Formats: sequence, structure tokens, C-alpha cells
Amino acid sequence: MLNRVILAAIAGAVAFLVCIFVGMLLSATGIPIAATIGAFLTQWAAAIAILVALWQFFSGGGLTLPGK
Repeated sequence: MLNRVILAAIAGAVAFLVCIFVGMLLSATGIPIAATIGAFLTQWAAAIAILVALWQFFSGGGLTLPGK
């Protein structure tokens, strides 16, 4: 159970960082559709990260800790 919580937290944190990074890169391009997608990713990064963490926790997601 604790392993699932830890892996869900890691997956959520990685998803948050990826959304912020990709969102900033897309916003900086100056292309209107890319800037819109980038703004969406940046604005909704926390919600996406929570959904990823919940999915990882409840489905198992395929990630495992080494040695398990």
C-alpha cells in the first residue's frame, strides 16, 4: 500500500513538471495554436498531475519499485 502511494506521488510530480515544462516551451514558440495548448498545459498542470497520481494509485500503472 505504501509503495502504491509513493509511486503515485512520484508519477504525479513527474506529470506536473512535464506539463509545466512543455507548456512553457509551447507558449514561447509564438505559434497561436501551440501557445494555446501551452497555456492550457500550464494552467491545468496541477489537475492533470492529480489525475495521473490517482490513475497510478488505483490501476497500478505498471511502475514498480526496484526489488518488488
